[in-house]
Amino acid sequence: MNALADIAAAQAGAGKAEEARLIFARGRDVAQTIGDWRIASAQMGIAAAQARAGQVEDALQTAQAIGDPDQRAEALRAIAAAQAGARQAEEAQLTFVRAFQTAQGIGNPGQRAEALGAIAAAQARAGQVEDALEMVQSIDDPYWRAKSLGDIAAAQARAGQAKEVRLTFAQALQAAQAIEAAYPRAKLLWDIAAACVDANDIESAQSSLKAALHANTAFFREKMGFLHPGYLVDDDEPTPGTAFLREDDRAQLFHRLACIQAKARLSVQAIASSSLILVARDKFLPGIASSFLGANDRTAFKELLIPCAAHLRSAWAVCGLLPRAYPEQISAIARVAVQFARPSA
Repeated sequence: MNALADIAAAQAGAGKAEEARLIFARGRDVAQTIGDWRIASAQMGIAAAQARAGQVEDALQTAQAIGDPDQRAEALRAIAAAQAGARQAEEAQLTFVRAFQTAQGIGNPGQRAEALGAIAAAQARAGQVEDALEMVQSIDDPYWRAKSLGDIAAAQARAGQAKEVRLTFAQALQAAQAIEAAYPRAKLLWDIAAACVDANDIESAQSSLKAALHANTAFFREKMGFLHPGYLVDDDEPTPGTAFLREDDRAQLFHRLACIQAKARLSVQAIASSSLILVARDKFLPGIASSFLGANDRTAFKELLIPCAAHLRSAWAVCGLLPRAYPEQISAIARVAVQFARPSA
């Protein structure tokens, strides 16, 4: 089924619309013969491929024939996104509404909430943010409501809507705090914090990180009855960034956070964030140092020179930054670098 859809899409991309239409039709016919739950998945894939190929009317017909409401809603979401990409805003809006109405008919509450959230996120990416925010209000599950609000905030950030971003992230944080189970609450708060960092919303990122730390602490208390030494957190004032699932994930997050803090000239916070990177420091610290230089903050840059000098990789990386920090001494820097770069006898 995927092969037929791929071939048809390639034909459409080559300007052979009629040939593509015939192959898509053949794919629909074959899908009807599958005879089990895979039929809906196959039809959904064909509808999405038709929409991406610009054959929207055919895609809508294929989607309408899908019996499973979950797969039909997903197909309609893909079609609406394709319409939005083709600058057919009004048509996309109508198709998003059809996707929303279809998703409301999904019997499983969790699947229904997930489908509605995916539609709202796609609508936000299509620039229809107000409609997306309205759609989110129909999601009862706090996890999917919070995740959808985070996705919408990310779309607002890409559109340069800084004020709206903060308000939407605040709503996402509030919704996430309502998740009863500690583990999914912590995981989602991690995702929201990362999205805040990407959106340059440092204040919201810090709030999300603090909430995530409390959630991680609660999870370990619930499941293990004690705190692992690597997850020591004070109840009232958690130490930033001590409780995430994987050390390399935490390092990546605090690298990104420190870089943005550096660019925003939040030097003290950036240095603190960099100190929380416990693995691959030779990989991450030079990037933070470079961000300090980008903000013309040579004082903070110098604070990272000694930590970077502890590893050969980061030492050489920072050496390459020195001419930017001290352009008046570029000749001296070059002489020292050449001296150390000579192979040993």
